[in-house]
Amino acid sequence: MTYRAAWYLSDGTTPAPGLDLGEVKPGQSASVTRLLKNIGDQALSAVQFTLADDLAGVTVDVAGETLAPGVMYAAPGLAPGQTLSVTYTRAVPADAVPGPFSAFLTIRALT
Repeated sequence: MTYRAAWYLSDGTTPAPGLDLGEVKPGQSASVTRLLKNIGDQALSAVQFTLADDLAGVTVDVAGETLAPGVMYAAPGLAPGQTLSVTYTRAVPADAVPGPFSAFLTIRALT
């Protein structure tokens, strides 16, 4: 009995890195969509997402629901092999100072 989930590209079969946007320059915006797939052999009764940071220009959309910072969103359960679409967007202000940037998304699966 295993409970596991992993990130996949939109085809649902190609493993992918998480929600990394790569380089986004000041004045630009970028989005990345990944599928969170249940790769275990047991159903997950719910998958909970919380956008930990309240940062200007950051949005996270889970299965059509835009997350509000600090508010937990419970997605429906995932049977083995099922996926959930997650889109992360960052609009960098034109006056932003170049450098590394991180926003934290907490994901918790209930069994």
